[in-house]
Amino acid sequence: MPAIVTVTGRDGAGAERVGVSTTVTNFGAGSQRLALAPSGLPPPVLVLDKNTLIAGSGNPSDLAKIEVSTRMMPVTWFAVD
Repeated sequence: MPAIVTVTGRDGAGAERVGVSTTVTNFGAGSQRLALAPSGLPPPVLVLDKNTLIAGSGNPSDLAKIEVSTRMMPVTWFAVD
């Protein structure tokens, strides 16, 4: 009896990043190679310009830490020291 086997790979946040599905008709035939392909959307990229962020409030080299959060996700996404 054939079976559909699905394999997925997830990142540290639990989002699916790669996957593949195949139909297996003989489980006794030994191992089978599966080619994983990208799935889902790539993670968003955030670019920050320190000069724009402080806009005349001081020297960009004086900036010691950047924390990013949003209204939808009030926790800190990341902090750069």
